[in-house]
Amino acid sequence: MKKTFPFLFAAAFCVPLIAPLDAAAQTTNTNTKLPAVIVIRHGEDLDDFIKAADNDNSALGDWKKDWAPNWPNYTLPNGTSVQVRSHGLSKQGEGQATFLAKSLPAVLEENNFLPVTRVVTKDPYWTNSPVDPTPNPFDTAWPFIKTHGITDVMLIKAEKGTNSCGPLAGQINKTVDKDLLAMLPYYHRSPEKFADSILPTNAQGAPTGSTLIVWDGQGMWGPHKTDEPGKPWYWGDDLPAPEGGTGKYDTNDGANILRLLGGLKIGNDIRDNVREKGGNIPLKMARIYVFYPRYGTGPLATNEAPAIIAANIEIEQEDAGVTNTRVIPPKYDLMVWDSVPKPGGTEGWTNTINFVINEANESETSSSAN
Repeated sequence: MKKTFPFLFAAAFCVPLIAPLDAAAQTTNTNTKLPAVIVIRHGEDLDDFIKAADNDNSALGDWKKDWAPNWPNYTLPNGTSVQVRSHGLSKQGEGQATFLAKSLPAVLEENNFLPVTRVVTKDPYWTNSPVDPTPNPFDTAWPFIKTHGITDVMLIKAEKGTNSCGPLAGQINKTVDKDLLAMLPYYHRSPEKFADSILPTNAQGAPTGSTLIVWDGQGMWGPHKTDEPGKPWYWGDDLPAPEGGTGKYDTNDGANILRLLGGLKIGNDIRDNVREKGGNIPLKMARIYVFYPRYGTGPLATNEAPAIIAANIEIEQEDAGVTNTRVIPPKYDLMVWDSVPKPGGTEGWTNTINFVINEANESETSSSAN
């Protein structure tokens, strides 16, 4: 980032308050932009979705005029045809999707991140159940895809798979669909998954852009218990007894997207802190989580900060019995932006909280952004 921020607190690990590094300072060349994995919840829903099979879709007039003239068919910039079964964004949700397309590039540019060249979202057509898949993550991403000519679009089928490693190895991850799960890094030390394909890279493994993930709350956060009083949200995890914090953590359905990217320390902060400190289920299209690799690890692995990289290897491999130190698991720090509402829409984004891990001593610090 182009500035550092004053401290708010150190997370619940009794660590000293030290100034966090900004993203640009983590590379040898301060002009080098970092890739990011941006995660956002889809826009606001219609009460009654408009189905493609319905004879009357006149309520889609503005959406068809502005974004989807051949609805329910969409043609991606790469020439691929995508069909949806329904449209589920309200007028507010459509406005949020349009705003995301207009506003996100500036946030990334102003904070020294590479532009988005890959979009990952839910497949709006594929289903193996009688219930139609939600089109809202795709619809929310569509104005961004169309406006910026994104040719690398990954549509993830709503299909659960088996955890390949971690405490629930061999069991179904009920939180994250399997094709997305396969692209995300695991935070476990033993056994660790030394891979991360969520970022677009060239043949040499160097990042070529950032990735935007538009998803639903269940995958970002965890199950929504519709059969319980108050319909509480739970934190999806693969730890048998998530440590510390308050709230609903008694699910063992598999780690959510935020946990898989943020790891134990940042994941716990997201989980435990009140909304203004980065936690609690975000409102629809109201918060963007920007994860970025730290200290040149993963796809950015170079000779930068060799002592820090060596410390990272030791932390991640100390109990795993892993001897191949040439492959370093990508690890991410986090910046959080919340939307600034205005009557009838959204005015902009404000950076509210940032999380930085010091891998040399496994400490975490958090800084207020305003």
